[in-house]
Amino acid sequence: MADLIVYDSLGAPEDTASATGSLHAKVAYLKSYVDTVISGLASSTTKNPRFTPYNGQPGPSSPVTLANVTGAGFLTGLQVFLKANAGNVIATRLVITIDGTSRLDTGSMGLTNFSGKATYQDAWVSLTIPMTHRFASSFVIHLYNEGTSGIDVKTQTAYVLD
Repeated sequence: MADLIVYDSLGAPEDTASATGSLHAKVAYLKSYVDTVISGLASSTTKNPRFTPYNGQPGPSSPVTLANVTGAGFLTGLQVFLKANAGNVIATRLVITIDGTSRLDTGSMGLTNFSGKATYQDAWVSLTIPMTHRFASSFVIHLYNEGTSGIDVKTQTAYVLD
């Protein structure tokens, strides 16, 4: 009798795949499901990252738009390179708006606040900010120069569209 109960629960390797059948049937069903998911992933279109560069010299208290993207996808990162001439200040504020809502605002001089030495050393700043923000319709990135002088700004924004 005990052999019969174990056999009914385990089933046989030939059992038809079923989510509610014997253990062998459940394993066959699970294998079939995993194979379907894997083949679907393999045949889907691979999404290539896109990059939006910015290269400019915003004056004091001047905001610049580093990226303005419409569509749906993921914001994956921002790389920022800032330079001020000797004796000047790099003081910046970063604002990221996703789907019309401000998601990040570093505040006045919250992203960077560095100054070059008197007249002989330029101030340089390089930041890489990884992100995984989902956007349904758009994202905008603004950088504000809160310093007293112009700065050189070079950025690269990375994102993937659906």
